[in-house]
Amino acid sequence: VRLGLIMLLIRIVLAEQNTGVIGWLQYVGLQNEQMTNLAWSIFAGILCGIIASCLTLNPQKLYWPTATALALIMVASLLDSQSNALTRPEQLMFSQFLLGFGSAFFLAPAMLAGIGGVFADPRNLVSFSVLFGMSQNIGGLLGSAILGTFQTWREKFHSSQLADQITTLNPLIVERLQQYSQMYQSQIGDSTLLNVQATTLLQNAATLQANILAWNDTYLLTAAISAGTLVWVFWRLIRLRLTARIALKRATGSK
Repeated sequence: VRLGLIMLLIRIVLAEQNTGVIGWLQYVGLQNEQMTNLAWSIFAGILCGIIASCLTLNPQKLYWPTATALALIMVASLLDSQSNALTRPEQLMFSQFLLGFGSAFFLAPAMLAGIGGVFADPRNLVSFSVLFGMSQNIGGLLGSAILGTFQTWREKFHSSQLADQITTLNPLIVERLQQYSQMYQSQIGDSTLLNVQATTLLQNAATLQANILAWNDTYLLTAAISAGTLVWVFWRLIRLRLTARIALKRATGSK
């Protein structure tokens, strides 16, 4: 059950790639052709994760790859949380490489940990298969739902905060409206229509900024989930080590 829960949490945070980064880039108008290099960086991360997992896999230390993957996912999410209106695929390639690496690096050890229970009792095969499949499928769906809902909620919050600041009493707002008016002054002669156009552009800019802040909050959420899961894994490792040490002392004392 603990293994399934860890895998479920990892799948939730990995939903950041589709719901977060890809969703953000599509929101700002990028097409699939413009995200080709980003896709290649994710593929390279997955490939490197598989190779690293094969080279470092140790049946006696199956929790460490999971901890490493969680740490990488947390770092990637923190990097993505620094996004702004000028962020494009080139600035996201390293963080998405880390996410791809982490998604592949933990998978083999997690499967091996579950298969260990199957070897101990073949009747666990069905339970492991169901647990693994459910954690991957439900985790992906649940992750997209949670992150998507959270992003929408934070966008509404930031939109409300920004709307309160958009007032003609603010000299910065007045200056920005004047800049927008000057941009279309040669195309629109009517002053009323010009003011409407400037106001519309300002509202669009505020909506864009609200979405940027909301996506950054979503990345921070995935980082927090990764950090919480990582702490749980370390607590589990420390507990197992202490239990083994106490058992060894008792066995030594009994002799």
